[in-house]
Amino acid sequence: MYQIYVPIQEYGGHWFLMVISLEERHVYYLDYYVDTEHINGRLERISAVCGVLSTMMASHYYPPIYDPNKIDFQNWEVITPKGITNTPQYGDNSAVWVLHWMRRGTDFKNQNWQELNGGVVRMRVAMDLVLGDHNELKEVVIDKVTTFWHNTIHQIFQVCSKSK
Repeated sequence: MYQIYVPIQEYGGHWFLMVISLEERHVYYLDYYVDTEHINGRLERISAVCGVLSTMMASHYYPPIYDPNKIDFQNWEVITPKGITNTPQYGDNSAVWVLHWMRRGTDFKNQNWQELNGGVVRMRVAMDLVLGDHNELKEVVIDKVTTFWHNTIHQIFQVCSKSK
C-alpha cells in the first residue's frame, strides 16, 4: 500500500479527493472546483481526516506495517496538482472526476490533466464493477453479453443478405 485514497463529499454534494502518498510523504488535494470561498474548509476537512487516519494507523489494532512515529499525516505537506481544469460551478461531475482520479492513480504531480468526458468515465467505472474479479456474476454477464452479441450480429447479417 503506497497511497490512501479518501473521497470526501461536502454538504452541497460536491466531491473532492484526498490522496495520501506514503512514499512521498505528501497529501494530495484533487478538486475540479477550487475557489477561495471553499478552499479553507476543504483543507480543514483534509487535516481532520489526516488526524483520524494517523491515530488509526498508530493504534495497536492496525498491523505495524509502518513506523507509527513517522505516520503523522497532519504535518505532511498538502499539494494541489497544477493543471487540473477548474470548473467555476458545482455540478454532477465532481464525483465523476473523483472516480477518474481514483481509477488513474499513481503519480499525481506529473499527470496530463485533460478535459474530462463524464460519459466515458462512467462507462469505464461500470465496466470495472461488472467485470471485476469481485463480481460473482462476472462469468454470467460475459456469457449473456457474448450470446447477445452473436445473436445481434447474426440478425444483422440476415437483414443485410435479404436486402441484396
